Amino acid sequence: DTINKSWVKFKASKGKFTAQLDNPTVFYGSSENQNGQINYIIGKDTLRKKLVANNLLNTIKLSKTSLKTLKVDFKKAKLVPIYGFNFDDGKGVHVDNFSQRGNSGIPISKFNVELMKAFQQKLNYDLIVLHYGTNVLNYGTKDYNWYDKSMTRAVKRLKACFPGVAILIISTADKASKYDLEIKTDSAVVPLSLAQKRYALKTQSGFINLYTLMGGDGSMTKWVEEEPAMANKDYTHFNFRGAKKVAGMLYEQINKGYEEYKILRKQRKEVTETEKVPTDSINPKTTETDEE
Repeated sequence: DTINKSWVKFKASKGKFTAQLDNPTVFYGSSENQNGQINYIIGKDTLRKKLVANNLLNTIKLSKTSLKTLKVDFKKAKLVPIYGFNFDDGKGVHVDNFSQRGNSGIPISKFNVELMKAFQQKLNYDLIVLHYGTNVLNYGTKDYNWYDKSMTRAVKRLKACFPGVAILIISTADKASKYDLEIKTDSAVVPLSLAQKRYALKTQSGFINLYTLMGGDGSMTKWVEEEPAMANKDYTHFNFRGAKKVAGMLYEQINKGYEEYKILRKQRKEVTETEKVPTDSINPKTTETDEE
């Protein structure tokens, strides 16, 4: 905010579920600066609201109706942390994707617990999915004990930030590298996926092995070379077809686990209902008179 004015603009897309901006809400943090304000236009009206930055997390709902576009100007808002905007109609499944290039996942361990709890009170997340690994494969090592320990701390931090929220850890996908003249599964893929399974177990998180789900050894090469191709020529990233296929596979795994959970819950309920009240083993009650 070096010139005392910044702005951001949002526009709804043509997607079925993204065709409008629902309940636009700005999230911002605490600040000693109490002079900040936002200006925005809805229809023919220019609206102004003060950025009251007293709490650790503050929100302003900009409209009660859905919008197609939204431009917000921030004035005199220097040192007021602007965290972002939320467009949520409260229906169906909503996904917040926090994608950071080159991120190993370890920076999660530095999250501000109280701030994240404040976000949870507003957004009420049910599930957190962690999918890291591609960038860690480039570290030139097969010993991932350090990553296991670091991510164990990171996941524990997440659990402190979002109490009671389920966490699902998805392992690295297969990645192919060139060895002499042959392209095959990178030698670090299996050690990394095993480390990811370990910290999932340590933190009592859900776990899906994407490497195995893809087909295991050599699967990325097959995905790249099959017709039509499911992955890019870098032998690392999925294309749109591959991403859609992976999404379906992950859904099947999650749903399979849910169905198994329902069966186990039903069996446990039946056992509980049929359990007999234990009798007194010292002085059992009988309908017959004891003989002298």
